[in-house]
Amino acid sequence: MNPVSNMLSHTFRVFTAVLILSFIFIGNPLAYGNGRGLLYVVHSIPKKVHIYDPESLKIVGAIPVGESPFNIAVSPDGRWLAVGHRISGGKIWIIEIKTKKVIQKIDIWLGRYREQGDSFLLFSKDGKKLYSIDPLTRYLDVIRTSDWNHIKKLPLGFYPKPPILSPNGRRLYIPNSRGILIIDTKMDEVVDSLKIDGQASAAAISLDEKTLFVTDMENNRVLFLDMAARAVIKEIPVGTEPRNLMLIDNRFLYVLNTHSNNLSIVDIKTMENIKTIAIGVLPERMAFDPVRKRLFVISEEGEIAVMDVVTQRQLLTIPADITPAGIVLAP
Repeated sequence: MNPVSNMLSHTFRVFTAVLILSFIFIGNPLAYGNGRGLLYVVHSIPKKVHIYDPESLKIVGAIPVGESPFNIAVSPDGRWLAVGHRISGGKIWIIEIKTKKVIQKIDIWLGRYREQGDSFLLFSKDGKKLYSIDPLTRYLDVIRTSDWNHIKKLPLGFYPKPPILSPNGRRLYIPNSRGILIIDTKMDEVVDSLKIDGQASAAAISLDEKTLFVTDMENNRVLFLDMAARAVIKEIPVGTEPRNLMLIDNRFLYVLNTHSNNLSIVDIKTMENIKTIAIGVLPERMAFDPVRKRLFVISEEGEIAVMDVVTQRQLLTIPADITPAGIVLAP
């Protein structure tokens, strides 16, 4: 073969290799190895975390977990998944997203509640701590992520619910049966509390931290609380037993009404409930994809509802395994 033919043959082989690599790393989201930008759904049965590509809406992987998995959280850097279990030994499993391997099992003493507990999980904004809340034991457990050691146990009020972080990460807001506890995340101590007339079930906060939004599942409403005045400035009726809410684009609250099987959209600028959409059977958990502007809602009927938040309408539903219990999108 002459030199020119040799060169052309070599160029063709290199070009083919580049095409193959491009297909592997661009066409397959898991080929990157970090699993970021993917949707993770934990199922009590069949005891797995299913991994979805939010673009194709197809399952692209699965991770086996332990007995009775319930809630799930992802670290801010997309490095770890934390999966809570309703058991005593190995209550929280830490999964490295890149390898999809369980790297740690964290035991939390549950007292007499040894086979129960929802373990609401949340990483700190800097990823240095993992917070775990059990509504039955009524404790906040603080775990250091550098070595996964349990470093603090803080008593909470009756029936604490899933926590949220302030936009700057300095405060942790925890709804309970009669209001909101406010935790300083540097000291991990209760520094304030807000009382409401009802049963707080979920919370969200505006970007400027001037307004706190709280669902009251006893009176089927969303409360707007002025943080400076420490007073309710607006009450908005929603569906039956609202259990979760999310503030999107600092403009619209998406409220999951579990017992009326629908979702309310509240405009925080006009302070109005502008739309109610049927969305599955007993919906309670959701995750938001800020890139595609899609909201994913799981319900007990074993489906994931996909909503377009730009048009504020449901696009479709995709099948999930039975008993989806938690959902999160890795950043």
